[in-house]
Amino acid sequence: MCLRCQGMSLREYQRHLTKTIKQNGWACQSVSSSADELGPNWVYTIGIERFGQPELIIVGMPDRQAATMLNDLCRASTTGDEPWPVPGDIMVHSCGNASRVAVLEVDADIIAAGEWFNMAIYRRASGSKGFQAIQLVWSDEHGRLPTITTEQQPLLGDPWWTAP
Repeated sequence: MCLRCQGMSLREYQRHLTKTIKQNGWACQSVSSSADELGPNWVYTIGIERFGQPELIIVGMPDRQAATMLNDLCRASTTGDEPWPVPGDIMVHSCGNASRVAVLEVDADIIAAGEWFNMAIYRRASGSKGFQAIQLVWSDEHGRLPTITTEQQPLLGDPWWTAP
C-alpha cells in the first residue's frame, strides 16, 4: 500500500520521494485497488528521467514482486551491467512466475489520461508533455505473453509480439 494511502501528507510524501530518489536514483510507487474498486494493482518508477529514460510500469503483478523486478532492472541498467530496456525487447527475469518479460511502449493517450503515472508526472512538473513510459509485460507460468488486454494485466500499448 502506498504511503499516501497510509496517511502521509502530500508534502511528506514528496519529501520521502525526493530522499529516496537522491539515495537510490529512483523510487517505486505502488498503486493498489481498494476492495470496492475493480482493476489490477500497478507499480511504476519515479525519477528515471534523470537517466534520460522513460519511466517503467508493471501492471497486475503483486506489489512486492513488481517492485523487486523494477529495482533489479533499474540497478542493473544504471550501473551499466545491463542495457536499458527498449520497446521490442524480450527479457528473462526470474521474479516469481514471470520468466519472460516483453517491453511495450505506453501509448501517449494513456499517459495523457493521467491515471497511471500521477506522481512521476507531477514530479517532472512538465505535465504529460514529453513524458514517456514503457510497460514491462510479464508472462504466465508457461512463458506465454498476453496478446490482448486482460483484467489482470491491461496492455497500455499495442503488443508488438502479436500478428496484426
